[in-house]
Amino acid sequence: MKKLLVKIWRLAAKLLSRVLDARRDDEIATQNLGRILWVRLDHIGDVTMSLPALGALRRRYPDAQIDVLVRPVCAPLLRDLSIINRVLTYDSPRFPQRKNTRGAGLWRTLFFIGRLRRQNYDIAIDARGDDIARLLIYLARVPLRLGFDRAFYEAPDAPNLKFLLTHAVEFPCEPRHAVRNNLALMRVLDVPQNEEEIAPQTHPLRELLTEENASRVAAKLQKLGASQNLIVIHISANDAARNWQIEKWAQVADELVESQGAVILLSGAASDDAANE
Repeated sequence: MKKLLVKIWRLAAKLLSRVLDARRDDEIATQNLGRILWVRLDHIGDVTMSLPALGALRRRYPDAQIDVLVRPVCAPLLRDLSIINRVLTYDSPRFPQRKNTRGAGLWRTLFFIGRLRRQNYDIAIDARGDDIARLLIYLARVPLRLGFDRAFYEAPDAPNLKFLLTHAVEFPCEPRHAVRNNLALMRVLDVPQNEEEIAPQTHPLRELLTEENASRVAAKLQKLGASQNLIVIHISANDAARNWQIEKWAQVADELVESQGAVILLSGAASDDAANE
């Protein structure tokens, strides 16, 4: 029965995508974008790689109210960035904050949709290609809804909710860095695509490199005995299929210690303790 329902859903999604497909390559009226919602219901690494595009968006619309909607785990990364006016969080059922849970329930989701609706955003930008994000911004009645025609990991003909967008940008097929892909979505908003937009010195996270933060980190590293010639290695991924063999990581670390005199610092969450040990 479950397989039948999935097949019916996929067929219906394909049909709706053809009948109600979003406008492609259609320039958005940029002069009225005073309130912008940028949505990235994804992991912290993906959010980080999309920040240059968000920074470019701020430079294009310096006076706009730009709010971001992310998963709760990503919020601390963004709260102190000047390019953002406000950070909103939603515990997406696709990646719930706590394991063995379903994320935000129905009533919390309906309440949150009502909250979004009251903000009167001019445009919502789904930076991931996420069906749940598209559904949220559609039900919140955001008049302009921009996003890629598919998620990063989807096949080109995969059924999805792109018909809920008003403007769907074709996902770049050529292999390139995720930072460039994220910036490509901003093209219809007349955001420049030049090298300056992805230069390291313009990355939004650079403003967190204050003297206070640097001193605090330096003190912590000194306490660990890792204040010089430090190399940080993060060996674990959320998707187990992307994990490299621990023995291979150990060989890399040994080589760095022997050839470079490096001090190796392993990072991770509590769930990574066993692999790091």
